[in-house]
Amino acid sequence: MTTPVLIVTMGERTLRFSEPRLLRVGRSVDADVVLTAASASRHHAELRPFHDGWMLVDAGSHYGTSVDGVKIREHRVGQPALVQCGPEADGSSFTVALEDVGQPSGVITRERQRSSSPPTEISSAPPPVDVPVAPESPIWPTSIGHD
Repeated sequence: MTTPVLIVTMGERTLRFSEPRLLRVGRSVDADVVLTAASASRHHAELRPFHDGWMLVDAGSHYGTSVDGVKIREHRVGQPALVQCGPEADGSSFTVALEDVGQPSGVITRERQRSSSPPTEISSAPPPVDVPVAPESPIWPTSIGHD
C-alpha cells in the first residue's frame, strides 16, 4: 500500500508532499515546512510517513504542538486539522491533511530531490505570500526564539 500525499497549507501557500520521507517543521532553513514565528523552535515537529498515512510528532519543542486546540506528542494525520506550533502568533500554524482524489490542482509541490530544487508549480497557484517555504528563499526571519 502506498503512503497518501500529504497537503500542508500555510495561509495562501499550499505544499504537496508525495514522497514518503521524514519532513521537518520549524524555523530552521533546513525545514521542509518553515515557520516564521519567533516562539517556534528551529526543529519544532516532524511529519513522518507511517504505514498507510502520516504521523505528526512534536520534536520536544519548548512550547509544544497542538492539533485543533489539543496539545499532542503524536497525531495521526487524517481529516484536515489546524496545527499550532507554540503560542499563537503569525507564522506559527498550518493546516495538514491527506490529499483527496478529487482535490483541485493549483498546489505547490516540494519534493526534496538530490538537486535540492525549489518547490515547483503544478498549475496556477495563488500569488506568493510573505511566508518563505524554500531554503533558497532570500526572505528569512531574523528573530531568535526558544528551542
